[in-house]
Amino acid sequence: MKKTCLLLCSLLFAALLSLAMVSPEVHGFLGGLSPSNSPTRSAVTRVNAQLRGIDVSHHQGAINWKKVSDHKIGFCFIKATEGRTLVDKRLVQNLEGCRKNDLPRGAYHYYIFGADPGLQGRNFIARVPKKAVNLPPVIDLEYDRRYNRALLHSHNKKRFIREVRELERILRNHYGKEPIFYTNARFYHSLIKGNFNNPIWMCDLKSDELHYLDSSKWHFWQYSHTSRIPGISIEVDMNLYNGTRADFERKLLSQKTD
Repeated sequence: MKKTCLLLCSLLFAALLSLAMVSPEVHGFLGGLSPSNSPTRSAVTRVNAQLRGIDVSHHQGAINWKKVSDHKIGFCFIKATEGRTLVDKRLVQNLEGCRKNDLPRGAYHYYIFGADPGLQGRNFIARVPKKAVNLPPVIDLEYDRRYNRALLHSHNKKRFIREVRELERILRNHYGKEPIFYTNARFYHSLIKGNFNNPIWMCDLKSDELHYLDSSKWHFWQYSHTSRIPGISIEVDMNLYNGTRADFERKLLSQKTD
C-alpha cells in the first residue's frame, strides 16, 4: 500500500512539474519547488503591463509630442549618438518635445565594436546634457552586419567586454546612474550574460513573456517594431516597463545632477 501511494505521489509531482512549464498558474503554485537555477518569471507580460513607452530616432520624422503624451505613452527613449561622431538628426527636437510635454525621457548610444570607447562616450555626453534627460543612459548593444563574424572569435569577445566596460564606466560616472543595456536574446546570452550586471532592455518580438530572463535582470521590453500611435506618421517601436508606475517613478525618475 505504501509503495502504491509513493508511486502515485511521484507521478502526480511529475505531472505538476510538466504543467508548470506551460502554465503560469501552476508555476506560481509550485513556487519554491522550481529548480534554483531556473529564471524567476516576471508577473509583467504584454497583456497586463501598466506602463508602456516608445523609442524613436530620425526615422520617425517630425513628431507631434502633444498627441503622443495624450495617448498615455509613459516614457520615451531617443536615439542620440552612434560610434565616435554620428549624432541623430532629430535628437534636439525630440528631447525638447518630450520635455515640453512632461514625458519621461532617456537617450541611447549605438555602440560600434572596435571604435574607441572613450570617444564614443564623449560623443554621447557632448550631445545629451544631464538636465535634458531624467532616465538612465542606454547603450545599444546588438550585432550588426559588419561585426557579426568578428564577435564570434574569443579574442574579440574579450575586447568587446573591455570596450563596453569602459564606455559603461564613463556614462555612469557622468550621469550618476547605472546605464541600461539594450540588446536581444542572442547577443545577451553570448556576450552580456555573466560579464555584466546592468539592467537590461530586451528586444523580443515573438515571446508573450520573457521566460528565459530572470525578472530582476530586465527593466524594459521592446515587443513591437510596428506600432502605430497618434502624433507619429509611421510605425514606431513599442516597449513596456517591468513593474508598476510607482516603481518606475521611484527607481528611475530620481535624477542626480551636479
